[in-house]
Amino acid sequence: MDLSVRTMLKLAVAAAVIAGTSSTVLQANADPVSDAKKAIQAQYNASNAAASKKNLKAFTAIYAPDFSQTDPQGKAIQFRTVKQRMALQFSQSATITGSTTVSSVKLQGNKATVHIKDRHVYEHASPQTGNSDKFGIDIEADDVWTLNGVVWTRSASRITSEKDTVNGKPVTIK
Repeated sequence: MDLSVRTMLKLAVAAAVIAGTSSTVLQANADPVSDAKKAIQAQYNASNAAASKKNLKAFTAIYAPDFSQTDPQGKAIQFRTVKQRMALQFSQSATITGSTTVSSVKLQGNKATVHIKDRHVYEHASPQTGNSDKFGIDIEADDVWTLNGVVWTRSASRITSEKDTVNGKPVTIK
């Protein structure tokens, strides 16, 4: 057991003793991979909830400052660009809905590689018609998370597939 997982276990046990629920927490912390998956899923859920409120600061709270993302063609973008694009998307969208599912986790020390399925829908008025259009993005990605103390942060993402739709119809974005 590496130091970071051991430290997490000690903190969880201490909190459980204070709360009077030590047996539940000890049982939950028996599997570091499961615990990492739950914690990382919670981070995605919090970020998606922040997106629905268009709260950029809360949305980006899960990202490490040196975060980078690589698209399926191998083009990389840095955190600053991700943040700028999301700020623009937040300003242009009437509503945003999103969900992310962690489908697998590989844990190695204080790093976790997770495979995710992610769906976001951005609704905004079409300049051509004035009607509301829904732009959907479905991705699968392999993300790397780093445990910093007791908090997991998203440090890298490699998108393995992306499908875009407008009003449910497939489109190609270049």
